[in-house]
Amino acid sequence: MSAANADLRARLAAVDVSISEQWLGLKQLQDTREAIQRQLDHIVYPVLTLPNEITSEIFLQCLPPTPVFSEEEKDGPSSSDAPLLLLEICRTWRSIAISTPTLWVHLHLNLLEVYGDVEEIIAQWFRRAGSCPLSFSVRGYLGLDPLESDAIIATLVHHAHRLQSVALQLEQQQFKKFMGIGPFPLLDEIAIALPFMDDEDEPGGLWNLEIFSDAPRLGHLHFGQNAILSMFPLPCWELSKATCESLPIDDFLNLLEFAPTLLDFTCSVEPDPAIFNTELITHDTLQTLRLADNSSTHFLPLLRLPALQNLHLHIKDDMDDDAFQVFLTHSAASLGTFSASVPIRTIALGWFSIMSKLTDIQLVVSDETLLSGFLSSLASTNDSTFLPRLQSLTVVKRDFEFCALVNVFTARCTARDGVAQLQSFWGIYPGGVRMSMAASTRATLQGFINGGMQIHIGTEESNLI
Repeated sequence: MSAANADLRARLAAVDVSISEQWLGLKQLQDTREAIQRQLDHIVYPVLTLPNEITSEIFLQCLPPTPVFSEEEKDGPSSSDAPLLLLEICRTWRSIAISTPTLWVHLHLNLLEVYGDVEEIIAQWFRRAGSCPLSFSVRGYLGLDPLESDAIIATLVHHAHRLQSVALQLEQQQFKKFMGIGPFPLLDEIAIALPFMDDEDEPGGLWNLEIFSDAPRLGHLHFGQNAILSMFPLPCWELSKATCESLPIDDFLNLLEFAPTLLDFTCSVEPDPAIFNTELITHDTLQTLRLADNSSTHFLPLLRLPALQNLHLHIKDDMDDDAFQVFLTHSAASLGTFSASVPIRTIALGWFSIMSKLTDIQLVVSDETLLSGFLSSLASTNDSTFLPRLQSLTVVKRDFEFCALVNVFTARCTARDGVAQLQSFWGIYPGGVRMSMAASTRATLQGFINGGMQIHIGTEESNLI
């Protein structure tokens, strides 16, 4: 009996040895297969042979643009966009993507489209960003879940020292929960919007909330959808760019007064007849002013903007010619670009005599008399003082007098006596307008194009030339 046991044990040991040998052989075959597959992948997918640094740079170029405030806000984060998409391609790309911190520095959350533990999603995302500065944007919804609200608060608390950009589209009451968070030593850009308001809400429900007041490097500001400056006192002494959808006149003037380094300002200013009791405001650095969305202009005579280079108007038709000329007298010394994106019936040729350094003009014209006088002045060879530096002219109009245009191009196509050469003309027909051009006119204009001038006449999409 013991002999039989010994024999069985010997046979079992032999089988175990054979199994080990087979496993070892299988492992070696598996390793060989993977090596061959890698070689094959490099042949079939040569992109995998690129150095990781180059692949990382390519990945960075795949990132979607940073979302902006709109009702059609994109989803996020989305597995159909980089960087999450890159994790699904292959193991090599997944490894490179996870080890590229700059792919993960910006997180946009559309909370209506996010499923799972929001706080864990944020933590994992920013963990991959390593020690890089962060950008965080959130679009909430009416009646935000308390857990999601807590996750946003936790993110602002834990990463305040690393946040470089913050964009928040939330209910009014959510902002009250952010009081006391900070400081934000790296914060350069803030965007705030209040799109989620029911009929009982009023913007005045938020005033003087000290949320981002400790952000000494704040340089860019965007307020939209019911958010106004009075709600959030912010440090403005380093501000260089501000965009505000709608501003009371007091906020507009206060920002100019307390943002001494402001270079670029876009806003729509609400009308206030009492403004003429306000003192004059001088701003020595502002270079670009855009009055958008049918802004009022009654306050312009109060402004002194000696560094102004670009002026863009989308305003109500309440422009006072004398008042605007007062503004230009103090603010047009360096003005190079002037555009009006809605017809302004009170526009006057005298404006352009004051704006003598303009190089770029864009006009929407409804007054045929104005355009005729304007083109005649440009075509005059006896007046070298009317817009002597003009290089680019855009006119939006339902039809054009081509003979007048030819006279302008003839007078301005060659530099002479200190008058700059007109380099481009865009004549834009509004959408839906039928266009036609005689062959002789087209040939004449083509001659100017052959001489080096850029001419576009037609809709924005199609050129008749």
